[in-house]
Amino acid sequence: MLFAMRRSGPIAALIGAAALGLAASPALGATLPKLYAKLQGHDHNTVFTPVFAVRPATVELQTPYGGTLTLKWTTWTDAVAVGHGTALPGVAVSPGQKQPTYPVDVRASRVRDGRFTRLEVTMYVSGQAAKPDHLHLTETDGEFNWVA
Repeated sequence: MLFAMRRSGPIAALIGAAALGLAASPALGATLPKLYAKLQGHDHNTVFTPVFAVRPATVELQTPYGGTLTLKWTTWTDAVAVGHGTALPGVAVSPGQKQPTYPVDVRASRVRDGRFTRLEVTMYVSGQAAKPDHLHLTETDGEFNWVA
């Protein structure tokens, strides 16, 4: 007799979605955590705004070696994000030299206030994995940074 009962309207739709396990789907309003990606300059770069995004294509690091990560994400959940791409270190090169790039694997974790606060970056040099950098997100006076 369960199928004989017919209901329509928003409550029935919500019950149906919950029964199918769709209530937590991002398409229905669940929010995925964001990753700190960069500072966005405004007003001729005198005012900066932090940019947090879901699956950012680039992440700028203000670590001692600096640099930019260009990424493709393979997993992005409410607890972890995993991706791979290339690192363009912020190192000076001589005129005429090509800026080196390196393959990287990244893993973001530890969500606080809707943001990932841990970032593990593994760089590959000559095909060998270097020791991973374990970065954590810091905030001082509204300024964010990835720190080792």
